[in-house]
Amino acid sequence: MLYAGGFTLVEVVAVIVLLGLLAAVALPRFIDLQPEAEEASTRAQAAALISQDTINVAACRSGSSDCVDITTTGTQACDEAIDEFFPHLDRSVFTVSNIDSNTPAEQWASQLDDGAAVFWVTRFLLTPPSDAWLGQGWDVRQPCVLSRN
Repeated sequence: MLYAGGFTLVEVVAVIVLLGLLAAVALPRFIDLQPEAEEASTRAQAAALISQDTINVAACRSGSSDCVDITTTGTQACDEAIDEFFPHLDRSVFTVSNIDSNTPAEQWASQLDDGAAVFWVTRFLLTPPSDAWLGQGWDVRQPCVLSRN
């Protein structure tokens, strides 16, 4: 049976298969997915840190000896959380900074550069902060920014 232009069904299928193979081999050479993969990796690392923080809060509230009471502030609290909760994070690949803890959570995303992700550290779980510190409007959750070098 002949189709448009006088080609047989076998010829049409062969051309479609050949075009599919060419697309599968050649297309990845033209599309660079590395930036998207790096951003996804950064978000995954930040999500893992949030998960570890949640586990730590539960450990502290239950009186577990696994509780880590972080009493530092700013980037130091972010660094301490990574050291305690995620020590295998490759610090040659990732950097950390902080967002002021009196910044409302709904504004955290606006503080991020492209490719960065936010995580937080819940501090003062056993040792309460000073009244002066609380009077400044600081939050016990320290927002942190994880980004790639």
